This record gives sequence, C-alpha cells and structure tokens, in this order.
Amino acid sequence: MTPFFSRTGTKRNLDAARAAGWGILVSASGVWRDEGFDLIGADNGQWTERDDPLPFKRDRFLRFVDWLGDRALWLALPDVPFRGLESLDLTLQWLPEMRGHPSILLIVVQDGMTPAMIAPFLGPRVGIFVGGTDDWKETTLPLWGALAREAGCYLHVGRVNSARRIFLCGAEEADSFDGTSVTQFADTLPMLDQARQHVDLATKWRDRPSERTPAGFARRCREIVATMPGHAAHRALDLLTNDILRDLGFGAGIEIFEAAVRDWHRRGQPYPIPTEPHWIDCERVLAGMERRQ
Repeated sequence: MTPFFSRTGTKRNLDAARAAGWGILVSASGVWRDEGFDLIGADNGQWTERDDPLPFKRDRFLRFVDWLGDRALWLALPDVPFRGLESLDLTLQWLPEMRGHPSILLIVVQDGMTPAMIAPFLGPRVGIFVGGTDDWKETTLPLWGALAREAGCYLHVGRVNSARRIFLCGAEEADSFDGTSVTQFADTLPMLDQARQHVDLATKWRDRPSERTPAGFARRCREIVATMPGHAAHRALDLLTNDILRDLGFGAGIEIFEAAVRDWHRRGQPYPIPTEPHWIDCERVLAGMERRQ
C-alpha cells in the first residue's frame, strides 16, 4: 500500500518522507512542485477549495494537467466534496475528455453515491478515490473495497492521518492513501509508516496464495501494469510467473531461464521498443508454424 503526503515546502518533512519511500500529493489549488519525488499523486484541488462558492476552475485544471505530463501515478477527476450526485455529474463530464491520459484516473466518491453508480466506468485505467465525510468514508469503505476487487481497479483513500485508518485501508486492500499529518508534523511519520508496513506484511502473506488462482494472477497482473513502468513491470511479471511455474514443478527450467536473463531489466537502461521488422518477422514465424500444422 503506497502512502502519499500533501506537498509541503518544509525541508525536514520532505527529507523524512523521501527517506521512507512515500509519494507526494500535488494539488491543482496549491504550489505546482513535485520537490523531486518520483512517485506523484495529483489532486484536482476541490478539497482545499470546498468552501469556495465559485464554479470549478476548468482552465486552471487543464493547465495543471499539462504541467503534470506523464509524471503522476494517478489523477483525481474533478468532483464536488460532499455532494454525491452533483459530484458524479461533474466527474462524468470530465471522464471522456481525460480518457487516454497516462495517469490512472480516479473517480472521487462522495456521500450519497453507491457502487452501482460508478461500476460501469471502472477498469485498469479508471479507479476509485474514497472521499466524503469522515463517518461516511469509514462506513462505506468495505463497499468500495469490494467493488475495486471485483472491477480489478485502483483504490485510493483520502484523508488518512492515523494508524487506525491505515489499518482500515489495509483491510480493504487499498492500493494507496494520502494525508496531511506528515505534511505538518514529521514526527508522526515513523508511527504511520510502521502501520503501513505492518499492513503490507499482512497483505503479502494473505495475498500470496491467491496469486496461484486464475483470478488472483489476473488481479496481480493488473496491479503491476497499472503501477510500474518499463523494466520494473516486465521484471515483476517475470518473477510472478516464475514463482507460479516453480510451484507447478518446473523449477529447474526456471533457474536456467533466470540465469540467462537476469541482467535484461537493469534500472537505467533504455527499455527496448520493438521495431517494425521485428513484428514482421514474428508474423512470418507464426505463419510458418500454421503451415506446418
């Protein structure tokens, strides 16, 4: 489970979060700086301006999206805090316009919304951001967790500033959460990060057997391609399939394979992009196989 903290300019807090491997949450309504973090979450700015009676700042959001480029892991689509159907209406106006964006798009769910309202729009590239009031968030979190597992989509939970709430996120297999506690008080980071690591360890032991089922394998593959780039994703998929083949008794062959390719996915090396002749050659090979059959 990946933790994000709201951006701050305080060097001590930035250094502590960076050392712990946290991601930074940058808001459209705040300062547009990622402070050198590789892991970035992008918020539409509506939570900060929840008491602002003015309409959604469309031009600012579009400039923010342009500034982000392809750097953010996920992007929260425009919403209206605490206003269920009104919020969903705004989000669905933006969803077609933002499809194709490199970040995972998140639908922010608010008080009054139900899983059936957003289920048709979810998938590997469109996920759930659990917002809403505190009581509603905690009461409905199991519903959103179940929906995310069923849809195979990303699940993020907003305003998580306590170990108790981190454990609630872990129980529903959330992919990430964000909060402002670390933003304001670096001293709270060790306690929160320890809770996060405890959840990750429990999840690792709970989920590992499920990866040996077709549904579990597919779920893990979706997680990898949605959250990891280039070499890292390829290597993670290799290791996942290799472990499953070992369990099936093909360990000797896997050892030979891994010894031959262990250096193929080194960090820092350019990820190979197949050229057109490569694909033509593959098609010729497949055509030859079909003729021989």
